[in-house]
Amino acid sequence: MADRIGIAWIAADTDANGMRVMFHGYWDGGRSVLEQMPETDKAVDAIRWGLARTDDVRIRFDGWNYFWAGLGPPPAGEPQFAGTVVLSDEPSQ
Repeated sequence: MADRIGIAWIAADTDANGMRVMFHGYWDGGRSVLEQMPETDKAVDAIRWGLARTDDVRIRFDGWNYFWAGLGPPPAGEPQFAGTVVLSDEPSQ
């Protein structure tokens, strides 16, 4: 993909049975949703999905606090992030 615009927003929720955590998200181009993320049970796969589209990836695990998972430092002037998520080079299992 050529245009690395917008923000990938990712959130964790429990599945319908409340038995496992599932991640869902979307790629927001600013004026519209560019793409919905396929649901996954692995945070690393969700983050990689976002990084394949944009440098600005934000993920929340608890319903309230966003963590920075994008490339480089978090954007200046943004609300405080709860922390940073760093991926290793290993693919998910």
